[in-house]
Amino acid sequence: MTAQKPMLVEPPATLPVTLEEARRFLRVDSTEEDPVLEALIAAATTYCDGYSGILHRGLITQTWRLPAAAFPVLPASQIRLPLIPVQEVTEIAYYDSAGVVIMDPASYALHTDATGSYVTVAAGGSWPAATARDDAVQILYVVGYGDLPTDVPAAVRQAILLMVSAWYDDRMTAAVPPAADRLLSPYRPVIL
Repeated sequence: MTAQKPMLVEPPATLPVTLEEARRFLRVDSTEEDPVLEALIAAATTYCDGYSGILHRGLITQTWRLPAAAFPVLPASQIRLPLIPVQEVTEIAYYDSAGVVIMDPASYALHTDATGSYVTVAAGGSWPAATARDDAVQILYVVGYGDLPTDVPAAVRQAILLMVSAWYDDRMTAAVPPAADRLLSPYRPVIL
């Protein structure tokens, strides 16, 4: 299967660190710096979150679409999902000669191992034949730790606050503080 870059379908409803938390962390009492803090929180979140983030994780619940040119050739082959933690696969659709077909959810299964999550066909099944096109297969899936900032691991939230603090104190740097980098280290993708 030739998977392409996943596309964000439904972004998170909130950021993993609130403006109030950033103000408290920085000991900023006024709201005058709120636009700066909001921009810094968004930048630190972008550094960590989503497909382009270093963690390849969805922090707050969000929906992604993974397009692929075809299903795997072998029936037992798996389709790796590039973002974790996966809450659910909501749909697998594909194009055949008649148009778009939605697979029955009972015909595939979601699994997780040390390197992430993947989808396989259900026992005894096989992947269907899809029409030849770049986006012949579309997998819609939901990732994230939950809907609230407090659902995100404390270490990741602390790393975001440390980045916000460093960038707030020195607005000419884009360097990630070593302490933030160490906090994020256990959440980086595992490559076996």
